[in-house]
Amino acid sequence: NYFKISDALNIDGTSANLSHIDFIKVQTGVNVKAGWLGENSTEVFKFCDENNNNDK
Repeated sequence: NYFKISDALNIDGTSANLSHIDFIKVQTGVNVKAGWLGENSTEVFKFCDENNNNDK
């Protein structure tokens, strides 16, 4: 999945006009029985900037 920084919105629905992203928080929402450990995780293999033109 891709997130376009140009699609970012403020809480009131107006465009956020972001120049960059500093931090990314990944959350998971599932309904699962996690067993005795009680843990469920989201596996993330990579984040990359698909809009970065410096590499091209």
